Amino acid sequence: MSSRGSSDNHLAMGIAFGPLIGVILGLLIDNMGLGLAFGIPIGMIIGLLWPALSGKQRHPEDPAD
Repeated sequence: MSSRGSSDNHLAMGIAFGPLIGVILGLLIDNMGLGLAFGIPIGMIIGLLWPALSGKQRHPEDPAD
């Protein structure tokens, strides 16, 4: 699998968990719409940064699958 495909999978996971983060945030601030408005972008950012945060870096000498 190419690194781009893996990145897309992490982004999709972030988009999927964004509403969950938004609902929790909305319950905390007592405004569901505002929670979702902030939670979905937070989920996308986490999804984009997940490879860097997890420490799994692709080495240049590894062959592409």
